[in-house]
Amino acid sequence: METINFTMLIGQEVIGVIKMLDPLLLQRFTIRGVEGGGVWVECQALINFMLSKLGRSSVPKTPIFFLSFDELRFVFCVEDVPALNETALGV
Repeated sequence: METINFTMLIGQEVIGVIKMLDPLLLQRFTIRGVEGGGVWVECQALINFMLSKLGRSSVPKTPIFFLSFDELRFVFCVEDVPALNETALGV
């Protein structure tokens, strides 16, 4: 199994916790770019938040947001192999 890093995830949808939105709620977002201090993401939850603060229902282009690594509690992606609940299987 190879080591995963954010650069390898560019263009992929991942799931994680964005502390500024909700420190406990999982959010879906797409990694669009990576820098030394964080990642650029496309995230519908962030778009909804931004539009509500601006009092708008839409914008002509999709916003991309920079999130510092500190703003992400954790992130996970899926690998193309089965996942099992060991407890449910008695392992």
